[in-house]
Amino acid sequence: MSEEKAKRSKKIILIFVAIVLAAVAIAGLAVTFIFNYNAFSPEKPIVVDDGENIMITMSLNDNYDGYRFIFKNGKEEFIIDSEKNYLTSKEIVEKSKEGKDKGVEIGKNYKVSVCYLSTNVGNNSELSDEIDWLCAIYLSSPEVSVKEGSLTWQTVEYADSYRIYYGDKYKDVDKTQTSLNLQELGGGEKTISVVAKSNAEGYKTSAASKQISLKIIYNLEPFTSIDFDKDSCIITAACTREYDKIIVAIGSIEYEVKEFKVTKDGDIFTYQINIKAKYNGESQIGIKPADIDEYNIYSGNILFVE
Repeated sequence: MSEEKAKRSKKIILIFVAIVLAAVAIAGLAVTFIFNYNAFSPEKPIVVDDGENIMITMSLNDNYDGYRFIFKNGKEEFIIDSEKNYLTSKEIVEKSKEGKDKGVEIGKNYKVSVCYLSTNVGNNSELSDEIDWLCAIYLSSPEVSVKEGSLTWQTVEYADSYRIYYGDKYKDVDKTQTSLNLQELGGGEKTISVVAKSNAEGYKTSAASKQISLKIIYNLEPFTSIDFDKDSCIITAACTREYDKIIVAIGSIEYEVKEFKVTKDGDIFTYQINIKAKYNGESQIGIKPADIDEYNIYSGNILFVE
């Protein structure tokens, strides 16, 4: 009987010891997890540039309550706590100034690190490694419209110039200009957009404005002078543009002419046209550009020899 009691007691003791050891093991694992959890640091932050916004992002971690972004420039340090795991450069500039005289500045370089936030500050994660980052933002896209034969746009803050794209060509204008006569783009079917550009560090060229598609009828430049030598039957005329074909008027009849001599001096083109085969000795002589196509036409008057 005493032997059976001894066996039963031994069995109870063994079970108790097993329970204690299991509890100790579980506690040890929990402690290890807590220390590892608190010591876990995020990877380096990543800079993402999508062509319209620049943002700094870090890996998600649902075990924490938020994210901390730290920006250092020399002795300056700016801390931004966020519920989301990314901040755009515009948000960084704005949030870093809250309650302060100054904050993160556009055009300056910073060392950036991040960590995960816990309700208990002592349980925040370790900081990530630092990255080098230039604080930069994109200029706002111009708002464009067409009014009375001109392309117009609103002034963009910090812009030093604007670039007008039309097809595979472009034209640059100064920041003081916020409109462009469509005649400067030539005739034809055009798809036009505008971007804002800056010369300052940290301000990047804006995304393109909305596209405007339209047909432009270009008015060809007239001839500015004409002279006629009756002996040689040669017309001498001047214009600011070079043409492949012109219209010569002899009396009431107009002829399309493609064979002539052209010379250039500065911005002036001088044409010499021999009309000996057509000239009758008494008719009035005149000249004008010939229409190039349906989009490049001449709507002015013929310039006659006085």
